[in-house]
Parts: sequence; C-alpha cells; structure tokens
Amino acid sequence: MEDRSNPVIEAAPSRYLIQRGDTLQGIALRLGVNGRDLCRLNNLPPSTLSTTPHLLHTRVSLVLPPSVRSLKPLPPVNVEERDKRVREQAGRRLQMLTKETDWRIAKAYVALADDPGEESSHAMKAKEIGGSSTGACSLEARAVDKYLEDVEWEEQEGRAGRKISAAHLPVASKQIRNPVNKGTRGWV
Repeated sequence: MEDRSNPVIEAAPSRYLIQRGDTLQGIALRLGVNGRDLCRLNNLPPSTLSTTPHLLHTRVSLVLPPSVRSLKPLPPVNVEERDKRVREQAGRRLQMLTKETDWRIAKAYVALADDPGEESSHAMKAKEIGGSSTGACSLEARAVDKYLEDVEWEEQEGRAGRKISAAHLPVASKQIRNPVNKGTRGWV
C-alpha cells in the first residue's frame, strides 16, 4: 500500500501528481482550495467533484491555483485506527451486499477474511477461475466470498436433507440484577 501521508508535488508547486485513490474533492480539501477552481483550471466538469470522480483518473497531474504555494505535511496516519476503519467499512459493505442484518456475523466474517494467509489463498482462487488477482483481494471481497461460500454450503446441506443447527449457548444477558429490590442479593 502506498504512503499517502504526504501529497506528491513536482518541483514546481503548480502541479499535483494524482495518486491512486485520490478524489478531486479530497485534493481540494487537503490543499485548502476551491474544488470548482480546480475543475476550471484543469478543464474538468464540476461533476468530477461528486457524481463522476473517476474522470480525475484520466489525468496524471492537476494544475494548481497560484494560491497553493507550499504544502504542510499531513499528520502521520495512525495505522491501528486506519485498519479499524477498514474492518468496520468491510463489515458494513458485507451487510449491504449480503443483506445480513446481524453486525456480529458481518464482523466475524471480516475477522476470518483478515487472516494473513487468506489474501494469498483468495488471490490463487481468483487466478484459477480466470479473474484478476490484482485489486480483487480486498478485505471486503474476501469477507463476502467467505460468507457466500457458507451460504452455498448451507443450501447444499439443506438439499441433501441434512439439518443444520447451531448449539444454543446460555446468554449472559438473561442474568440481570433485580433493580426493584436493591437490598436483595442475587440474580433474577
């Protein structure tokens, strides 16, 4: 993964080298310039700011307005916080794509997909079926694939007449202190 903590600028500070994952709105916010000014200077439609951000990546660099003289480096990226955000986003995307309503299940599949050996295994599977092995191995893609593999397995087991059940474990939330009788001890 690229180090995106400092923007890349050519020797003349009038150009910004576009990096993977950049959006015009993000660049404008980072540099403290008006996004519409960036569009105008670079002959981009204003829709590049919101509805068609992919147009930005038809370019290698952007012309910057004269108001951008120097850039202060951004604070260092907190890797743990970034990884946590990536896992949460992968879980939300899994829920959206699979219509899974239980966040705990989505979180479990993301944790399974976050296994270091899982990325290489997923890349090999993609190569075997003729897919691209680059870019297709995101945490989200691996989690969704694991979820769908399990759904397929459950359907096969059901068609074969084998009943699938999960063991019911005692739930700690049923052990609630009696709030009415504060003087009494014990569990309800």
